[in-house]
Formats: sequence, structure tokens, C-alpha cells
Amino acid sequence: MGRFLAFLVVVILIVGCVGFARGWFFVTSHTDPIDDKVNVGLTVDKGAIRQDSADVKERAKELGNEAKQDAKNVTERFEKRSAQLHPNVSALKLQPGSKADVTVTRDTKDLKAEQLGLKPSVGSNLLASGGMFGDGAKETTITIEAPADAHDGSVTLTSTAGSEIITVTVSPVTTATPLVPISNTHE
Repeated sequence: MGRFLAFLVVVILIVGCVGFARGWFFVTSHTDPIDDKVNVGLTVDKGAIRQDSADVKERAKELGNEAKQDAKNVTERFEKRSAQLHPNVSALKLQPGSKADVTVTRDTKDLKAEQLGLKPSVGSNLLASGGMFGDGAKETTITIEAPADAHDGSVTLTSTAGSEIITVTVSPVTTATPLVPISNTHE
């Protein structure tokens, strides 16, 4: 019970200090020369209290709207970051002079028309083409080609929905060596 009373006294002191500072309360005194008494009066300005209350409510509303907008912005940024590209393969094995088609799906709410960025690794001589998402389309196809002078490398796919890397291994064409029968003759 003692703690509650102490808390109540602290709250009353805070409200009193704030009230005097904000002009909600005025203390007046008057000395009566006949009775030699001092009359102390407390005046409460209800209009100032109402105005400050309205200002606090308006500011709280503004802060709430700002917080709501900030939360919306964070959510939008998170959704953009969590959007992803999903190629149907993460690695390819090609022979020089061959090519392969890869289907790429985007996982995003924004399905605007967009061209994928296709960047083969430096020195690989790989070629990449295609990758145009139509308006409203979730899938597109890209073609990765290994010309005769291609080397192992990768192709990086980029879009507003994220980025992915497809690893490409270029295996040279092997020619079959004809089998030569071994004679098993003992002389």
C-alpha cells in the first residue's frame, strides 16, 4: 500500500509540474490588510488543458500514421528481397557447339514485363539469350550456348526478383577409340 501511495504522489507531482509549466494552473495570492491574512487561490485553465490534449492526440495520430507508413515500407522492401528466381537447373553440362534451354520461374508479386539480366562469366566464352518475362508471366526460357571455344563457367541471372547463378561445365567431345582385338597366340 505504501508503494502505491508513493507512486500516486509521484504522478501528482509530475502532473502538477507539467501543468504549471504548460500554463494549466495558476497560483494567486492576496493579502488582506485588515485581517492580516493571505488568501491563496488556484486557477485551472480548462481551455489550455483541452488544447494541449487535442495537440497530443493529433501528434499521436501523426506518429501512428508515420509508424504505419514505415512498417509498410519495411514490408515492401522485405517482399522485394524475399522475391526469387528459380531456374529449373542449377548446373549444366554442355559439349562445345551445343546449347540448352533453361526454364526460369520468378516468385514475386510484381509480374510486370521484364528482361532478365544474363551475364556469362568472364573468359568462359559462354553465350546466353532469351529471358523476357511477359507482363503477368511467371516463367521464361533462356538459352545457354557453349561455342567451340567455350570453357567452364557460369551464367548469372538478375532481375527485380533476385539473382541466381547457373554453373556450366563444358566437356570436350570424346571420340571413341576403335577396339582392336588382341590375339592370344602362343608360338
